[in-house]
Amino acid sequence: MAVYYITNNSCECYISLSGSGKYNITADFEKAHKFSSSKKAWTYIESSVSQDKRNNWHVEMYDPNSQHPMPDSITGINPEDRVDWDEALKNIGDTYLKVSKYRDQLNKQLSSLDLEQCDLLHACEFYKCNVVDGYKLYKMLHDLRIRRRWVKDEIKRADTILTKNYSDVMSGEIQADFASLENREYTPRVLKELFDNN
Repeated sequence: MAVYYITNNSCECYISLSGSGKYNITADFEKAHKFSSSKKAWTYIESSVSQDKRNNWHVEMYDPNSQHPMPDSITGINPEDRVDWDEALKNIGDTYLKVSKYRDQLNKQLSSLDLEQCDLLHACEFYKCNVVDGYKLYKMLHDLRIRRRWVKDEIKRADTILTKNYSDVMSGEIQADFASLENREYTPRVLKELFDNN
């Protein structure tokens, strides 16, 4: 796993830390203090190195599996703009897992709603209802369909996140897909007259 260290601009010396956290300068790379992230190393520079000397130091990354240290900083790149790759990968992974888990829950809920819908339709098929009971049955079916539509839309959003690539994100395609859910219209298959007034 990569570690980060602080070196001077000519990469001839490094910062090592004493037990009290005070820094010393060493020419021995093995004695250089190794930080677990670039952000922690830059934070140390900003908090512990005097302002007039900070420009003399920068952070580099070292991969023990590689033959050579790999630069983490290049002149002209602001420290605030640097990416902590471990944190970025964790955030991406956490988001993917969260959306995937949410989609699984939604699919289970959709299955349950479909079973409820089946029961209601069979009740319409088998029983004759008076006006009051007929309205109650309609209301139950109406409310179920509203919940079912919401769940299906959430599944669509989750599927969109999990199947799109980086260029889709940057081009706004995901936002467009989300917006289309809000603006969609139903086209009747057969009973067009039911929708003439709407």
